[in-house]
Amino acid sequence: MNENHHYLLQPMKRFFLFHFIAFAIIALGFTHLSAQEFQNLFNGKDLSGWKGKDDLWRVENGTIIGETKEDAPIPANTFLIWQGGEVKDFEFSCQVKFAGNNSGVQYRSKVFGEPGDLALMGYQADLHPKQEYFGMLYGEKFGKRGIIAQRGQKVNAKGDKKLVEVTGEVGDGAELNGEEWNTLRIVAVGNRIIHLVNDVVTVDITENHPDAIAKGHLGLQLHRGAPMKVEFKDLKLRALKGKKARQTLDAAAKLQGKKASPTASATAPDRIRLPEGFKIELLYSVPRDDQGSWVAMCQDDKGRFIVSDQYGGLYRFPIPKLGEALDPATIEQITYSTEGAPARKEQTAKEAKPLTDELAK
Repeated sequence: MNENHHYLLQPMKRFFLFHFIAFAIIALGFTHLSAQEFQNLFNGKDLSGWKGKDDLWRVENGTIIGETKEDAPIPANTFLIWQGGEVKDFEFSCQVKFAGNNSGVQYRSKVFGEPGDLALMGYQADLHPKQEYFGMLYGEKFGKRGIIAQRGQKVNAKGDKKLVEVTGEVGDGAELNGEEWNTLRIVAVGNRIIHLVNDVVTVDITENHPDAIAKGHLGLQLHRGAPMKVEFKDLKLRALKGKKARQTLDAAAKLQGKKASPTASATAPDRIRLPEGFKIELLYSVPRDDQGSWVAMCQDDKGRFIVSDQYGGLYRFPIPKLGEALDPATIEQITYSTEGAPARKEQTAKEAKPLTDELAK
């Protein structure tokens, strides 16, 4: 057995591989249900549940397509608007690619103009060919706001342009290609808004504008001007409340695109020998600075993993169902310590959480 791996074989149930150096969990053959409740917004067949201009929006091969033509330009931006209600505190994700002009996902937005215009005003996760605008927060028809935060900015938006304070940097600045499939995520909880592209933060906004919008419609944009085509698929939405909302927001904010060193990469699947009938999946790459180095694991009687890092920290999370990655927001720290023993290398025993009756559950 390779000294860098630990194997746990549970007959008739699961086969797990834990990779110390990559700080990753790889699991095979899952049957447990995920704790997440996402709603699919698109049935893959037609535009049921959406409202847009019939001559501009269609469905092909399981993909929503919006397209404008050179010989029939549109006079103003228009949207395919989701009819399932308003979004407030939520997480949204989709796969998207675009060419010819910029597009975006509108949210917490209000309908304005004539009904047939299908126009929205409010917040937009902008999809733009320029790198500095890809994934930015744009105020669509939102007074004088315009660009609220460019890609790479963490801001406190206290008002219009001159009252937006840049408080930090986010993301990794990786080159993005809009003509290829990218994953767009939006997490909005209260006055905090985070956009991510390919699981890397593009903007992080604290929204303190006096005209901030707390809830509103969700829509997909076709932009006026140059002819364009935009494609969306795998559109998912979930409402966020309470502790779950804060966990999801905090987990999203940590996705800054730090690249692992070559020695910390997960073992290539073709180097792992598997029993017949099993397949392998990467569940999670553990952020060492935040969660240490996981060196042991077990499964409790409620079907959850409990893992330990080598500095004494304990973590617990539900096992995702087959084909789904582990959501970092579901990872709960249940660290306890004995007197004089640090829970993490960087912590003192005083900082560690005690083993309460609630944690023992």
